Amino acid sequence: MLITLEQAKAHLRIDDADDDLTLKVRAAEIMASEYIGREIYPDEVTLALAVLAGTAGPYPIVCNDLIRAAILLTLGHLWENREDNVVGTIVAELKVGAAQLLAPYRK
Repeated sequence: MLITLEQAKAHLRIDDADDDLTLKVRAAEIMASEYIGREIYPDEVTLALAVLAGTAGPYPIVCNDLIRAAILLTLGHLWENREDNVVGTIVAELKVGAAQLLAPYRK
């Protein structure tokens, strides 16, 4: 995982989660990877091992703070909006959202 459960819980300001937080963290990570069209690795060693194994993909990248911030923003959205429909809320898109954070790394 690119984001630890401790980081996720701190970001969401929760102590315990009945919900499967690991599932949402992994989903947010996959969404970031799919958006930029690259495999994201937690560190150089893991990336090097993937390159040696031939599984790194064409444009592998090591996770950095911009990518982590985008993953956490996406996680927050997944956590707060657990249903397909939201009723009675005002919606506003953030000027600095996950897509803007990930844009420099998109292939």
